[in-house]
Amino acid sequence: MTKHWFVVSNTASGKGKAGPFMQTVQEFMNRNGFDFELDSPNDENTFIKVSKALHNGQRNFLVCGGDGTLNQCVNAIFQQSKVPQHECLVAFLPFGTGNDWIRTAGIPADPEKALEVLISGREVRMDIGKVSCQWFNARKDAYFINIAGFAYDAFVVEQMELKFRKDKMGKIAYLLAVFSFLMRYRKTKVKLHSAEYTYEGPLFSGCAGICKYNGNGMMQVPHADPYDGKLAVTLMQTTSKWDVLMQTKNLYNGTFIKHKSIHTFQTEAFTLESEPLIRLECEGELLGFSPFAFSVKPGALRIMIP
Repeated sequence: MTKHWFVVSNTASGKGKAGPFMQTVQEFMNRNGFDFELDSPNDENTFIKVSKALHNGQRNFLVCGGDGTLNQCVNAIFQQSKVPQHECLVAFLPFGTGNDWIRTAGIPADPEKALEVLISGREVRMDIGKVSCQWFNARKDAYFINIAGFAYDAFVVEQMELKFRKDKMGKIAYLLAVFSFLMRYRKTKVKLHSAEYTYEGPLFSGCAGICKYNGNGMMQVPHADPYDGKLAVTLMQTTSKWDVLMQTKNLYNGTFIKHKSIHTFQTEAFTLESEPLIRLECEGELLGFSPFAFSVKPGALRIMIP
């Protein structure tokens, strides 16, 4: 409780509920004797706010928002080299549409209960993933603490950005939109290599995970463990679009990986090439294109959990 916390918030998260909740955060921090500072209410995104805060000496971050907000904070910490990452500590108050990361981390979905983690919780060291992708004429590195998706997974995110406001959609409407893109997507030929698994052939979709859930509760990487120093990889290879539809309910309990066209493995690193190029997304944010180089940083992130 002697730590100084920098409170960074995406006030638009939770359909605007995160903004008014900052009053509750201030009252809680004052009542419990915490030393803290609130971020400035401006249009800067979380990545920029945390980057500036690091430069100004902040090391402990209470992040209020969705999975994307948390991911921006993590990238601000790890995409710089002036401040040692092990000096930084992160706590999280969930206000997102999906709140998928907390399902694995065990953080309460109720922000008021999540605040109590600052008092009664414990600090752990969680793995984070790193991926290098092509962005125009350069390579771009990004970090993730949940799941990075490619091929159809990223195509869905791209189409959603073009056509819908995802934060305004219910779960059923979201699924209908996702399935509407099926008829327009074509498999891609890929070459994937890791020490544990090699594959060359058609790919419909794939993802690499530190944690288990994305897409508002889909368990796309049920074999993920954020403390084992491994990436959990799921590949949907030659499945038909009808099979994709039929496997919907099994995406939510992880049993879809039993299908003959689904292949899973765990690894410390893998590379993937494709023809034609495929896109990458992390926490609903579109990044670059293949070829990809994935790796894991074991126990790199200090984070508060119950």
